[in-house]
Amino acid sequence: MQPPTTVKAVRSFLGHAEFYRRFIKDFSKIAKPLTNLLANDVPFDFDYDCLDAFCRLKHALITTPIIQLPDWELPFEIMCDASDYALGAMLGQRKEKRLNAIYYASKALDEAQVNYATTEKELLAVVFAFDKFRSYLVGSKVIVYTDHAAIKYLLSKKDAKPRLIRWILLLQEFDLEIRDKKGAENVVADHLSRLHQVVDKNRENELAINDAFPDEQLLRISTIEAPWYADFVNYLVCGILPPDLKFQQKKKFFSDLRHYFWDEPFLYKRCADGILRRCIPEEEAENVLFYCHSSSYGGHCSSSKTATKILQAGFYWPTLFKDTRRFVLACDRCQRTGNISRRHEMPLNYILEVEIFNVWGIDYMGLFPSSCNNRYILVAVDYVSKWVEAIPSPTNDARTVIKLFKRAVKAINFDMKTAGEKRKLQLQELEELRLDAYENSKMYKERTKLWHDKQIFRREFREGDLILLFNSRFKLFPRKLRSRWSGPFIVTKVFPYGAVEVHSETTGTFKVNGQRLKHYIVGEIIEEGRTYALPNPSHH
Repeated sequence: MQPPTTVKAVRSFLGHAEFYRRFIKDFSKIAKPLTNLLANDVPFDFDYDCLDAFCRLKHALITTPIIQLPDWELPFEIMCDASDYALGAMLGQRKEKRLNAIYYASKALDEAQVNYATTEKELLAVVFAFDKFRSYLVGSKVIVYTDHAAIKYLLSKKDAKPRLIRWILLLQEFDLEIRDKKGAENVVADHLSRLHQVVDKNRENELAINDAFPDEQLLRISTIEAPWYADFVNYLVCGILPPDLKFQQKKKFFSDLRHYFWDEPFLYKRCADGILRRCIPEEEAENVLFYCHSSSYGGHCSSSKTATKILQAGFYWPTLFKDTRRFVLACDRCQRTGNISRRHEMPLNYILEVEIFNVWGIDYMGLFPSSCNNRYILVAVDYVSKWVEAIPSPTNDARTVIKLFKRAVKAINFDMKTAGEKRKLQLQELEELRLDAYENSKMYKERTKLWHDKQIFRREFREGDLILLFNSRFKLFPRKLRSRWSGPFIVTKVFPYGAVEVHSETTGTFKVNGQRLKHYIVGEIIEEGRTYALPNPSHH
């Protein structure tokens, strides 16, 4: 909207703004510079103060509280008008007897439309408004205010021009009511229709007014797949068979058709227990699964019990049990329940001891009462000779472990390779005993691993998997009702012997034992606020 350049344009703009003056604080004070231009014998001087007043009023007209969001429970109101060279329209809604604007629109007439009669221009303004505000008006009550009373009678006129008949037919799809409004009161639409005072005949980038409504749909509608029972409904209602059915397919179709019954507007199937259940499409099945499992009265039962609930509620679709199992497995709350047991342990990895001091078992003992400032004991046991080393320590960190091995190296100050070369003892019998013990230990540990791995759930973690972490230290009251599973986390690396590295944005990267992990399945989250009525099942 450009600043006005004449007194008439200033008067038209002030009339538009004054229509909403109750929403504009200090309207008279803001509009004072523009009002002074309307006085008699005053030269038209649109100075900086006038420009500032114009910009402030224009900003007020396109912001709250004048501009409001639509309320789909209320009817819409349109104020439209036509001048000799342009059209104007305003979409609004009346709340507490006050009209609030939603959308302003104006359009210049082309060379052919300028030659239309006054009645045709006024009706064209209505057509332009409905085309511009179509997404708001389809399916809603619409009240049209116009200062041309003849439009009201054009909708019922039978011998109108072909162009007018086409426009009238296009308006038939809307629920509209036309009301008269005095021209002096229709200031908003009148101002919008006079914005285009100069019609440029060389406008190439400006689109013409769409008075034909070529697109008869509200939005672009994507292709919707037919429900699984469409063929049964088509045959039961219209007697239409699915095309290109082979003999065996047709035989199976009629065999299945015996169990289906059409009762407008639903299809029912008589199940094996003799109960009629309503057939529902795939998109409706997700809501049924949610309310029978995850809602406040669903109970988060197992997949079999959830499927039983659905059947008791009177619903059916072919993949009911498969979809129920998938839905229950992906339920977030169900995945965060339960504990871990020995069956969740990782596969056993046994250790074979070959030479003395090759394999050590090292661990800390403690916390003990302080003695000489020591509260821990670091114990190291050789797996072959059962040699034990133990040192006290004030802390349980890696420095104490290093200290232990440094002391052990100092204590054993001889060459292990030449230690027994000059000895004359015959050790062949001792070597045979050692080898026998090694073989027996190997067979025993293989049997132990085989038995252990049969008792556990085999789980494999891969990089990128989503997992939940069990928090064994969570002991807050009431721990029975609180979930000990946190996450989900992302697996970043898998190490041998059951160690897994996981990552999250809040805790960073850390390593845990695979026994404390389980896979997390992402499922669709449905808001419980969405209502869905479950009708009573039909028993026939």
